Amino acid sequence: MWKPEHCIVWGEGIPTLLESDAVAPIAIETDLPVGLSTERDEGPVSIPLRRVHRGGMSMQINRLLMLMTTADQEDAGTESGVELQITNAAGSVIVDFEIPNSPQDDQERAQANFYFVPVSPGFSLNDLGNDLGGGSVTLGIKGQDAWLPQSFFLFGLDHASGRPDFLVPLVHIGNWVYGWLSTDSSEGESSISLPQIWRY
Repeated sequence: MWKPEHCIVWGEGIPTLLESDAVAPIAIETDLPVGLSTERDEGPVSIPLRRVHRGGMSMQINRLLMLMTTADQEDAGTESGVELQITNAAGSVIVDFEIPNSPQDDQERAQANFYFVPVSPGFSLNDLGNDLGGGSVTLGIKGQDAWLPQSFFLFGLDHASGRPDFLVPLVHIGNWVYGWLSTDSSEGESSISLPQIWRY
């Protein structure tokens, strides 16, 4: 038997004139109550995943979904804290989240990680602005134990808890090219401003 906890499916298209159209949320399930197995007494062989819709610029974001993988190379993992910050168009910090210790192998080599990030109060993409002088999404590290991501994905969710009905793709980096993170300047950058999908 396999007992998944959360599942998210999205599609990636070929970018055209609108880069934001290249990421399409398709389905999501959270807090799954059953396991999957070909043994009838252990659970069903499969379960349906409910469709999710893509939110727009005015949708209020009440929670974030952050997914990442750490590179599979020597010393890529870290024991230092990792922090996500979002500022609005006025320069005020509206999300300041340090990843807590979790049952996962947080930011270890070749590890995938999945986090829900609380947001209070909610905000929309309109609050962040749609120009280069607007808000920013920043990923930072709190120590000298360097970290090298492999990928990083960030979605905005409409509901503060439970299964969302709408997702807004915020950051989509399938192949990390921004180097190492470390507060030791000889090893990397302490924080990196990430490209945001809705800017395109």
